[in-house]
Amino acid sequence: MVSNIPFYSFKEVNWRRRVPLWVILASVLGIAVVASRPSLVLFALFMSYALSGYVMGPGKGACARYFPKSDLFCYSP
Repeated sequence: MVSNIPFYSFKEVNWRRRVPLWVILASVLGIAVVASRPSLVLFALFMSYALSGYVMGPGKGACARYFPKSDLFCYSP
């Protein structure tokens, strides 16, 4: 899919490093929440991802204006 809207692509996530225990527990809790009401929870997750590009997109220019040399504060897809 080609789009001019900047969606998060999860390419920066290092899936091979060690993760803290709270991340594993949060993942198990997330799976339990999805298993409780799959259609509602997955619809909410997909809609929040679909809207995230439109919410984060305009903020990208404002972030660069207020934090010109900061990768820490600015969202970059």
